[in-house]
Amino acid sequence: MNDMDLAFFPIVDGVYFYLIVFDLKNPSITIIDNRVWKSANEEAVMNRYKHVSDVLQHIMVTHLISVGHGAAREMSEVTPVRVAMAWQTYHNAYDSGIFLMRHMETYMGDIKSWKTGFDPEGQSQQTQLHDLKKKYATKMIKHKQNFMKGVMLAEVKEFHSLDNKIRAHFLRQANDSRWERIIY
Repeated sequence: MNDMDLAFFPIVDGVYFYLIVFDLKNPSITIIDNRVWKSANEEAVMNRYKHVSDVLQHIMVTHLISVGHGAAREMSEVTPVRVAMAWQTYHNAYDSGIFLMRHMETYMGDIKSWKTGFDPEGQSQQTQLHDLKKKYATKMIKHKQNFMKGVMLAEVKEFHSLDNKIRAHFLRQANDSRWERIIY
């Protein structure tokens, strides 16, 4: 733990995902959520995360004390902060898992220099999310620890062997927004 700067905790809240990051080098707790909550009251928004962040903070502090980490006392006194980001969404709650993976992939502890590559919410961001879905799905399918890798690659090969008209039909369905939630 003494060599660790950041501890990432991906949070699953029903079908929604967000991230809590403990910065052990500069003791702080950061909540990273792609969604803009419609409450004007920041306290009400923070209450959405309070139970989970309080429990995680207690567990982290207890662990830091048990291993003699120098940040234990400071970490027990910090208040979690939810960051505002230019790419947060008002309408997209179903891609939170993709946002979570990208946040974990790119966040290095400094909000000011953080580059995710996301544009603000809109068609350009939707294209970026679609590209990331393909990237992450490909990496998971092809990973050496995926015990279904052979089966999945065989299905891809079978799909590519289909007649172009049949393949185009499936692709049209996949590009229809009603199918996107099922396929990705």
